[in-house]
Amino acid sequence: LVNTTIAPRIADYGLVLPEFYIENVSLPEEVEKVLDKRTSVGIAGDLNKYMQFNAAEGMTVPGSAMGAAMGAGMGAGMGMNMAQNMGPWGSTGAAAPPPPPTAGRVWHLAENGATKGPFSDAELAAMISNGAVGRDSQVWTAGQDGWKAAAETDLAKVFAMTPPPPPKP
Repeated sequence: LVNTTIAPRIADYGLVLPEFYIENVSLPEEVEKVLDKRTSVGIAGDLNKYMQFNAAEGMTVPGSAMGAAMGAGMGAGMGMNMAQNMGPWGSTGAAAPPPPPTAGRVWHLAENGATKGPFSDAELAAMISNGAVGRDSQVWTAGQDGWKAAAETDLAKVFAMTPPPPPKP
């Protein structure tokens, strides 16, 4: 194909070209780089993978912007870690939360051989003030040795605030 195109032109000079071989086609360096990139895109398949490939390639080159940013980030992280380990001036941990408020005691009441409850301190105080629970009523709460009369427990102070029943006529 090349020989048939070139032969008539060089015949004007009295030359004959019996054989013609092309051994090497050199391209400018920029063209070679573009062709290499195009081949890489073909190998990668889609553009997202190609972009990931380029980012990974850039990170391996220390002088590139990506490599420099990665190095700076790693250096900053290491420096902050060293500073926290060496001195008390780093950020302090969060203060411990206060303990949860203590829940009031839970009381149980024994009436006619049956257990009623549980009742809170406030509920039992209301029952004492309306006369449903008397000084001799049997009560129990956790930590107490068996059933006791209400007046013999911490409920005695509630009885002190409640006036006694009026005398019978």
